[in-house]
Amino acid sequence: MYGSVPLSDPSAWRTHYAFLAWSNAQASDAVLLRAALLDPHYDILVDALHCFGLERLQAEWRAVQDTPEGRKVAFYTDGVLLKNFAIGQGRHLSHGT
Repeated sequence: MYGSVPLSDPSAWRTHYAFLAWSNAQASDAVLLRAALLDPHYDILVDALHCFGLERLQAEWRAVQDTPEGRKVAFYTDGVLLKNFAIGQGRHLSHGT
């Protein structure tokens, strides 16, 4: 467990981080993950990594990285977090994957 969210429980993650889409109580995991990636906070993304896996975070990032909001946070989200998460899992990523 990291913080107060069970690492393998997406339902608990969704409940704990519902504020990411405060105006939509029924927001999907994709909506919440994309919101987390566009307003990156290390602890939230680490919890998401443990709940959903690196591949899912990368897929959601690809969906938003070329938006105006995505370009604003690309250095941090893509460069600092996702690439370091991949390195931590023994993987190397090229830009955009």
